[in-house]
Amino acid sequence: MTLNIQQAAEYLGYSVSGVRKLMQRYRHGQPGLQYSQLVRGGKILFRQEWLDGFLERNKVYPIEPQPKQRRIKVTAGKYW
Repeated sequence: MTLNIQQAAEYLGYSVSGVRKLMQRYRHGQPGLQYSQLVRGGKILFRQEWLDGFLERNKVYPIEPQPKQRRIKVTAGKYW
C-alpha cells in the first residue's frame, strides 16, 4: 500500500513537519524515514512496509524499575 505524507504522518503518529524532519535525516545518510519522490517538488510517497520498518528500528523498550535505595542523611559536623 502506498501512502502520501499526510497519511504517513497519521500512520506513524507524527505531524507532517515531523515526518519531513525524518525525511531530511534519511536524505543526509542518517537513519531516517525512507520515501519516494519521482521529481523534485513532486508527490512524496511512502510504502507501508517502509513505515513499519522505521517503527520496528526505532522501537524503545521500557526500562525495568530499580528498587529504591535508602539515602543516608549527611549532616555537617561542627568544627572548633
